[in-house]
Amino acid sequence: MNRLTSTDGRRSHAPETPHPVQSAKPSGFTLVELLVVIGIIAVLISILLPSLGRIRDQAAATKCLANMKQIGTAFTMYVNDNKG
Repeated sequence: MNRLTSTDGRRSHAPETPHPVQSAKPSGFTLVELLVVIGIIAVLISILLPSLGRIRDQAAATKCLANMKQIGTAFTMYVNDNKG
């Protein structure tokens, strides 16, 4: 039996093992899609940076208050140990 002959004896136009059809559109991102994503990330970062600066300032103020409390506690302990 020939490769182009089917089981009922008629000739077929396609081979028995067809080749996989490749899509016309390649898989991956286009330059425009990548630029849009980079632009969105840049906008999100520009929104977050000022709030991160405020958080950093608030952390420094909290640290300062904790240090002042420690100094006050140490001063109180010194006064109590040395009777005024």
